[in-house]
Amino acid sequence: MRNYTIIASLLLISIMITFSSCRKEDKGPQDYLTEGEWKVTDVELNPGITVSGITITHVFDFMGDECSKDNLFKFNEDGTITEDEGATKCDPSDPQTTTEGTWTLSEDGSSISAVFWGLDTGSADIIILNETTFEFSTTALPDFVAGLGIENQKVKVTMTKQ
Repeated sequence: MRNYTIIASLLLISIMITFSSCRKEDKGPQDYLTEGEWKVTDVELNPGITVSGITITHVFDFMGDECSKDNLFKFNEDGTITEDEGATKCDPSDPQTTTEGTWTLSEDGSSISAVFWGLDTGSADIIILNETTFEFSTTALPDFVAGLGIENQKVKVTMTKQ
């Protein structure tokens, strides 16, 4: 009977240890943002841009050079943004990585403010931020819409964890 009590006690302790070690930690927006690198995979304008009678809303494919579409962004815990040129560099003399941008999350994690690409992007509303997707929306910067004849364009950017 004594052996049975010892075995039952050891089994109970083993079960308790197993369940306590499997508990998931609650992650917040900053955890999702700072874990890994992100790549822009879509840029959507609302309303879209009409060119030759066709309205284009998903403009990522028309933006910039192909060499900039594989760039990776790392939101560092210290509030800086590291940009990696990816596998294809637009200018071979450019550094592979730069850490010139900064970011901050709102206290409740519902918006992000950032400065990168030399632009103060202001504040953007976070739509989705999880293990794989970071999607945010803001009003387009004047430099972005200059020459397009549009104003107050809403821009939704989708980034995917790499």
